[in-house]
Amino acid sequence: MSAPWKGLWRSAGMRHSLTMSAAMLLAGGMDYAVNVLAGRSLEPLEFGTFVSVAAILQILVYLSNAIRSVVAFCTAGLSVEEDSINRVGAFVRRAWRWAWQRGLVATALALLLSPVVARLLRLPDARPRVFSPA
Repeated sequence: MSAPWKGLWRSAGMRHSLTMSAAMLLAGGMDYAVNVLAGRSLEPLEFGTFVSVAAILQILVYLSNAIRSVVAFCTAGLSVEEDSINRVGAFVRRAWRWAWQRGLVATALALLLSPVVARLLRLPDARPRVFSPA
């Protein structure tokens, strides 16, 4: 193996990438296991509700991953510029404020829309559910 490749394998970026890949594989496996266990322990109607809610949550997770990726990309770009510590710090503070403001609006919107979503999913009411095997 050539010297640049050896350096890549020993770099912090590669270690972090491998750690993230392992975490994503573990999360995917656990997601699959939860679906299998839910499918075996819930009645068909309850399982349908479970899968519907899980799908909505997956959409929210993808949205948060996209935001996280954009913040990481912008932070990486700012970190190579002159006076990078101040620039990155200011960007992270702006992103933090943006996330809190949008997060509070999204939470309020979700609370307002939960009765509509509950009707679409044929839930008895819009309160949070905890599924437990009987």
